[in-house]
Amino acid sequence: MDEDFLDVTQTSSKKVIIVFFIFIIFLLIAGYIFVYRPHHFGVKNLTVEVGSELSKDINDYLNTPVIDTSIYKLNLNKVKINEVGIYEYTVAINKNVVKGKIKIVDTIAPEFVIKENYQIEQDDDYFFIGDVLESCTDISLPCIVSYKKDKDANFIKELGLHTFTIVISDIYKNKKEALVTIEVLKKGSIVREEELDLEFANSSTEIPGFNNEYYIKLDKAIKSDSDEISDIANEISADKIQEYLKINYPNNTIKNSEIVLMYNKSQYVIGLVVKITLNNDKIIYMPKDSEE
Repeated sequence: MDEDFLDVTQTSSKKVIIVFFIFIIFLLIAGYIFVYRPHHFGVKNLTVEVGSELSKDINDYLNTPVIDTSIYKLNLNKVKINEVGIYEYTVAINKNVVKGKIKIVDTIAPEFVIKENYQIEQDDDYFFIGDVLESCTDISLPCIVSYKKDKDANFIKELGLHTFTIVISDIYKNKKEALVTIEVLKKGSIVREEELDLEFANSSTEIPGFNNEYYIKLDKAIKSDSDEISDIANEISADKIQEYLKINYPNNTIKNSEIVLMYNKSQYVIGLVVKITLNNDKIIYMPKDSEE
C-alpha cells in the first residue's frame, strides 16, 4: 500500500477527532455559561384582593415575560392572602434571588340580609341597630352597622312604623347602604321565645341538693337586670323569712340569707329562691308554699 496514502488518511482522522473534541468542549463551556451565568431580571410589586387565589404563573410576577419559565423558582410562603398587609415574595434562578412586594387589600363591602317585619318595644334599652341584620359576611369582620343620619336613632321613642337608611361597613370602610323598616310597639307587648321557656337550667349560686321547688316561679322569663326582678325580690321580706324559720326550725337562727336567681338555658330568669344558712351552717331553701 502507498505510504503517502496512509499518512494523509491518518492526518485527516486526527483532524476530525480534534475538531470533535473542540466542539464538545465548546458545548460544555456554553452550557456552563448558560446555566451559571448571572440572570438579570426584575419583578413587579402587586396589589391583590384579600381572599383571592395567588397566581402560580411566573410571568405574572416578572417585569419582562419569558418563554422558558421552568428555571424560575417562585416563593410565596410569606404571603398571607387572607390578611390585609404588605408581604414579601421572591423569584430565584440558582443563587440569584430577586424580592418583590404583594399588597393585600380589602376593597369589597360586606354582603348582608335585612330582617323582614322587624319589631321592637318602645324605649327598648337592649336594642342595637345591628340587630336588624339577619346575616352579614365579610372577610374583614366584624360588620359595623350605623345610622346614616344620627337623628334616626330617636325612632325608638315613637310608636308605629319607621323607615330609614342604615350603613353597613367593614373595618376598612368599605360600605353599603340599606333601607330598613322597623315597627315600634308598646312596652311589654313582645314576648320572645326565650321568655316562654320556663325550664330550669342553672342558677346564679351553686345549690347542691336543690329539689327545683322555686320560692317564686315567674309567669314568663325575664332579663336578670330588669326592674321586675328587683320588685319581686323586695316582696320577700325579712319578716317572712323569720316566720318560716320560727315554724320549721324553731331552735335555730339565721347566719345568712340570699336570693338565688334561677335561669333557663337562654339565661333568662325564671324564678327566685331564698337560700338560708343557719347558725349551725346547715343550708336550707325556703319553699314557695311558705309564702302562703
